[in-house]
Amino acid sequence: MTDSKIHILTCALKLFLEKGYDRATMMDLVRATGLSKGAFYHYFKNKEELYQATIEHYFLRFFQTEANLPEDLDAFLEMLWQSYVNMLLELQKEIPDLSAYYRFLFAVLPRIRPELVAYHQQVREVLIQNLTGQVRPSAISPEQAADHILALIEGTGMLAVVRGTAGLEEQFKASLNSYLALIRSK
Repeated sequence: MTDSKIHILTCALKLFLEKGYDRATMMDLVRATGLSKGAFYHYFKNKEELYQATIEHYFLRFFQTEANLPEDLDAFLEMLWQSYVNMLLELQKEIPDLSAYYRFLFAVLPRIRPELVAYHQQVREVLIQNLTGQVRPSAISPEQAADHILALIEGTGMLAVVRGTAGLEEQFKASLNSYLALIRSK
């Protein structure tokens, strides 16, 4: 992706966060980029196309799973939380207020729900496969543990909004390792 296109997407995200999709006009978007109309329209024909590209660049690309997912539970969990950390840190470079990420996510949720549901279902299934035989059956089912792990990852990301991202990797590791220690069969 070209620097100009990324610049447009970054400016668009900031403006969509500030004004919302409905109140942001194409003129506002062109002005925010500092580009000429011609240069701007070279990349995006209309606001809807720009909005969709912004959603894809800042959200959907982070929710794509790799073709070859690790089969080891610990490696898979590290891949999950590391991609979440990378997303938050990358977003924070563009938008220092990470709460904006969640506001935008909830605003676009109706548009991206099918992709998010598919992603979460795929990740959940891999977690269930990896957790089967590794959790104490008297304590929890693999399905429940998978849901808890997904919630733990999302929750740790949400706490980063409150606490900041310093030590974020350690927070993810500590949270997941503590939880796994509670549920793993000996």
